[in-house]
Amino acid sequence: MRQLSLVILIFALFCVRSIEGIAIELFNWESINIPGAVCGDGLPYHIFVRRGDPQKLAIGLGSGGACWNFATCWGPTFATWIHPLPVMIQGGIASSDPKVSPLADYTHVFFDYCTGDVFVGAHTANYFLGSKVHHYGSINFQKGLEYILQNELVDFSQLRSLVLFGSSAGGIGAMAMVSPLADKLTEMKLKGKLSADLDKAVILDSIGLHFGKDMWKKFSPELFKDLRESFGRSGLILNYDDGDIGPSLLNFCRRFSDWRIGFLQSTKDVMMTQVFGAISLSEYNAVLMGEGGIYKQSLDPNDNCSSWIIDSYMHMFLFLDDTSFWETDGKSARDYVQGIVEGTDMRSYPLQNPLQNSTQNSLQDSLQNPLQRN
Repeated sequence: MRQLSLVILIFALFCVRSIEGIAIELFNWESINIPGAVCGDGLPYHIFVRRGDPQKLAIGLGSGGACWNFATCWGPTFATWIHPLPVMIQGGIASSDPKVSPLADYTHVFFDYCTGDVFVGAHTANYFLGSKVHHYGSINFQKGLEYILQNELVDFSQLRSLVLFGSSAGGIGAMAMVSPLADKLTEMKLKGKLSADLDKAVILDSIGLHFGKDMWKKFSPELFKDLRESFGRSGLILNYDDGDIGPSLLNFCRRFSDWRIGFLQSTKDVMMTQVFGAISLSEYNAVLMGEGGIYKQSLDPNDNCSSWIIDSYMHMFLFLDDTSFWETDGKSARDYVQGIVEGTDMRSYPLQNPLQNSTQNSLQDSLQNPLQRN
């Protein structure tokens, strides 16, 4: 709990720094209810839409932990939020300021996260004393996608660029939900309702991916089944006795070979290690930078996957404005994303000698130094 309290304090400090920009953004978003979709508490589910260039679409998935029993879903040891958010609160990559986000001029569709299941859930759980939690993340995403198409919120025939993004739980969810999205795009293409040269990218921020051996044992059989099936459709293999998804990462890249895919991750991500990941910081660092880790598996600049790895304790770099400017090997998170989206730079960062020149060797450094913008 000490680690979780520290992370919450750190996150709150960054929220205070970014609250003015987020407050301005509130007025740019429209909330739209999705029929038949519900949050974990059973209340109606909605998406947020911000109009922009009709030829560019960004689909975002919200962040916010996960839950697997009464205590983590309803309290007292909350590990997520299962209620609808009244307003859109994300900045960073969802900002309308082009200095902050390379997607500033895009039309944005943002899926609220309120199901505690990293967007893979397809069942209702009955926890302590019959308390229900609707783990409907996958259902909500697919219902939302159908609603967008049926009500023509976006004219897919005009699209020239499509970006799917998510941080933390939303990033994990994006790895799974890119599969039904890709299937829908293929269906529309066959019907002549989608441009043949649509440019596609996936941005995955702080997804952890390399978890400890006991990672899945806290989840119910039903929730683990949802996780395994959703990830399986994306080419990712989940082993109940080993939380490391890294060995199947290249399967994911090949499954979506016509998408450019970028991973952003810190080496000491407290949230994806000690809080949720059932793995120590040192073990995580070794796996992340090892042969089966995100970094080395994404080094080939000629394939469709790359990574941006920073030696830091921070979790999420694209959620708030400030952390979008953090740098590794001279490349900011924001500029790395721009290179992936535009297809101008598919290199992984750092370019060589991982972490050798890092000055972020303490939590204090990792929180302060990157905020000194050029």
